[in-house]
Amino acid sequence: HAAIIAYDLTRRSTFESVPHWIHEIEKYGAANLVIMLIGNKCDLWEKRHVLFEDACTLAEKYGLLAVLETSAKESKNIDEVFMLMARELIARNSLHLFGESPVNSLALDSRPILVAQDPREKTHCS
Repeated sequence: HAAIIAYDLTRRSTFESVPHWIHEIEKYGAANLVIMLIGNKCDLWEKRHVLFEDACTLAEKYGLLAVLETSAKESKNIDEVFMLMARELIARNSLHLFGESPVNSLALDSRPILVAQDPREKTHCS
């Protein structure tokens, strides 16, 4: 199971609601959900109110799979969101098929992948 939480890069209040949505997912969603954070409207740089670094900090705090900045208008990083999520779900489900523990096996091979839309932005949160 997976969830994608999206916020509007041009409206800080939508980003500030992300912890609430994470809590709702943890409360009502399936156990061990894969959660990804998406900042949409990256095409509107001049109207940006949420820094990529802030999203990275939040993702690290809650152990999210990744942060991606997207533009639905320009179709930027949309396919990447779903491909990354699909790869992670396949990896986790494949481990169950072979009777391995997803926690132990993924700890060796997985890490959060944090991607910025613009190459001038930092691409990893560290």
